[in-house]
Amino acid sequence: MEWEIDKLLQHPEPFRMPENEADESKFKSFIQIFEHHYKNCEEYRKYCELYNLKPHDIKTLDDLVKIQPIPSDAFRGTQKLITSVPQDKIVMVATTSSTTSKSPCRYPLDADTLRRTSMTGIRFLTDVGVKDGFMCMLTPSPDESDTGLVRGMNHVLKDGLKFGDRIMYAVHNGNVQTEAVLNNITSTHHRPVHLYGPPFVYMHLVDYIEKHGIEVKLDKDSRLLITGGWKTVAGEITKHELNEKLAKTFHIKEDQVRDGLGLTDIYTMIMECEFHNKHVPPWIHVSARNPADMNIEVDEGEEGILVLMSSFITSFPAIVATGDMGAVWNKKKCECGRHGQIVEHRGRGSKLGARGCAIRLEQFMEAITRK
Repeated sequence: MEWEIDKLLQHPEPFRMPENEADESKFKSFIQIFEHHYKNCEEYRKYCELYNLKPHDIKTLDDLVKIQPIPSDAFRGTQKLITSVPQDKIVMVATTSSTTSKSPCRYPLDADTLRRTSMTGIRFLTDVGVKDGFMCMLTPSPDESDTGLVRGMNHVLKDGLKFGDRIMYAVHNGNVQTEAVLNNITSTHHRPVHLYGPPFVYMHLVDYIEKHGIEVKLDKDSRLLITGGWKTVAGEITKHELNEKLAKTFHIKEDQVRDGLGLTDIYTMIMECEFHNKHVPPWIHVSARNPADMNIEVDEGEEGILVLMSSFITSFPAIVATGDMGAVWNKKKCECGRHGQIVEHRGRGSKLGARGCAIRLEQFMEAITRK
């Protein structure tokens, strides 16, 4: 079968496609992937039947709101993986890095999904300016962590951008190897140097550099990519304050610091542009739903439960209600010139939002156990 998503991923400028062309490609990709999951994932098909939903009901891009999202907790702690491909096609299982539950969500990945992960990763990294050089991962290695945050980026860097041994991992046995990090980023002959990791590790580096009076100067092409972990520094520092600190500490401009929304649920990231807006690529769709009625989208810019949809994942229905709150703009203009949706993540869900997702979870579990 010829996949529409593969055509879309070949586009040389996916973030700057003419809007009509992007909308058409996006719709074709999503209707095809929805049909795939509906036909090949029994649990998901039963769930859609609760809402009398079939693929032919999705006729326009506006109808994507009708596609029923699975609560992310349905993927949590289950021994039986939810899949849309045969079990022998699964080559890897990614997990979430959860600070609120000891039982992570588990997402099965097949070879086609990993191949497309590399392609999407190349697109979003090169779009923000990461094309070559040296990457310091402020995380454990894939040998110590099976989270999507680690394995997804490692896969893109090695298989997508061919970084090879131009990658180091800063965390070993739960400890940040601070001196090794600074030695690597100041002495490597591979330029530019990029960093990737959660805010609290960046804060640790900044504190160490300030305390010891170390001079660290990165290149104008370096990028500091931030992802995950904001809730662990809540109340300590804002994103703007961290951007300022990082720019001053590493002698770079603030537009070289990019916050990313890491989404293991759909195995990708949504990165900020130079104006700090998070632009959604056309192979992803984000929807902000009314917590009181998850079938209704809130108005543009209003806060709602975030629903994430991917058109490049074939191995499981990557159509997920996250339990996180955020706002979405569908046609908001940005000075950077990129098109498409813009999303703003605003933290974990309210009590009302949590109840909405809990109801969805009950409905999903009822559907998949129904004979």
